[in-house]
Amino acid sequence: VFTAPKGAGRAWVLLKFMGSGTVMWDDVVFRETDGGGNLAPNPNIAVGAEQPAAWRFQNWSGGERVLARYLKSGGRSGGECLEATVPAAEQRARDAAELDAAVHDWSVFWQETAAEYINGLARMFKRHDATRPTITYLTMSWAFPAEWDETQRSAIAPDEVAMRGRDIDGFGMQLCSADGDPYRVTACLDLVRKYGKPMWTVDLVDFTSGVHIGYPTMDRITQSAVQHGAAGIIYCAWHIPTVLDYSFYPNMDLNDTHHMLDDARRAVDIMAGLKIHARGAILQPILPATPSDPEGFKNDYRSFVGWYKLLESLQETCDVITLREIDQRRVDLSSYRYILVPDCACLPDAVREQLAAYGRAGGLLITGGRFADRDTIGRPLTHQSVARVALPDYGKAYAGDPIRDTHAGNTPPLFLWREETEATRRARREGHDALLKSLAAATITPLIELEPDDGSIRCVEWSGPDVNAVYLVNMSGAAVPADRLKLRMRCTAEQIRVYADTRLVPSDWEPDQAISLPPFRASCIVKAVSQRVSGRDR
Repeated sequence: VFTAPKGAGRAWVLLKFMGSGTVMWDDVVFRETDGGGNLAPNPNIAVGAEQPAAWRFQNWSGGERVLARYLKSGGRSGGECLEATVPAAEQRARDAAELDAAVHDWSVFWQETAAEYINGLARMFKRHDATRPTITYLTMSWAFPAEWDETQRSAIAPDEVAMRGRDIDGFGMQLCSADGDPYRVTACLDLVRKYGKPMWTVDLVDFTSGVHIGYPTMDRITQSAVQHGAAGIIYCAWHIPTVLDYSFYPNMDLNDTHHMLDDARRAVDIMAGLKIHARGAILQPILPATPSDPEGFKNDYRSFVGWYKLLESLQETCDVITLREIDQRRVDLSSYRYILVPDCACLPDAVREQLAAYGRAGGLLITGGRFADRDTIGRPLTHQSVARVALPDYGKAYAGDPIRDTHAGNTPPLFLWREETEATRRARREGHDALLKSLAAATITPLIELEPDDGSIRCVEWSGPDVNAVYLVNMSGAAVPADRLKLRMRCTAEQIRVYADTRLVPSDWEPDQAISLPPFRASCIVKAVSQRVSGRDR
């Protein structure tokens, strides 16, 4: 049962289907909430076989292979129905002797080509007008942290574009939240920021719920983007009849919109001159899927999602790195105190050797799942010893088996973060304990401590000349009351500046003491200044 927003002029049943088969629509009922007859009765074939009253079929991506027709009978209840069929492709002889290798090579080629093409566009623009900065759009970037099939289909890999973006001045990525979870926003920013260029979020909105998710959630999503380094935000704000779910007007109060934008601008201004300090890294082990992968992937995306969120709930600020970046030596592994590798059954030989060298040089390598069983196309590897701390896959256990769904707009369904269960709560506790024990054994102590820490407050560490900062975002549904939270930062400071929802507020902090945080709705920024900094407070 779905409830249309007030004033909606049409209802769409959107099916995204990339395979072959037949689907039928019947027994569809649209009623006003206070009762009444069916506003769009099932197709009345007597009206006309090609276009029954009140029904329209629109083929977006199936091309000429989609066969759609209205039938007088044959539906689930035996009545009229709309039938859409995509016939199976004709079986042809394979062009490659090793299909897995062919699919892998084509996927890599396609993503590299797309990245070079995007950079080539930027280079062309610079030839015509060198005064204008080039900012990418990078559609489908939101898929990179979890929807790996969409990444492979679209050939947009943010890491590949960042590595090849010599003529790109700023990386703009199409990023979204899902049911209020900004994971796709933060994970992609954590990936690209190591290249030192301005980052923009493009089409920022909640794909699964639209603007209807409300101002408080949209404000937290916005603050999460700035918290992880976004310097610019372009919101998805289509005001067209077909996608009203993404229209900020009239779905969000104009005053709320102004508050959200003003707070984002102030937050970017407050953090000016500082950079995110990531002492650790987490490997995102995406590889092209091939026909022989029984689950549709080689390395498990759920493991990466779960471990990312476990580190996040431990207040660990990390970069996201990829197999491609390591293979092409575009990331300095020695700059990280530790590297966490989620489930990574398939691993390129060159990456395995670099991870082994990192461990031999004294870096802490933590694996949480399968590790280096097969190569990039699934062939068994001869086991070679790699110094590491091997943990059970708490990440996959914590992520559980997420549902892939959407309930608004026209965007693809996303994996939704599931409700907590006793099993996931246990995985979180055990995963936290195992990580803390592993870090402590390598004399890596927490830099940020919250009291109490219930997981609803997320922290990112920033630093700059004579300044350490912690950017907190409240992901709970309620404002944080005064003195409920205490923050301890492991740094020296002569002065503390606290911004509650981007407004500077007085602080009664004393040296070497935890900071009692003021009440805040969405964000709180704490700056620890080790020397007096000239200039006025913003």
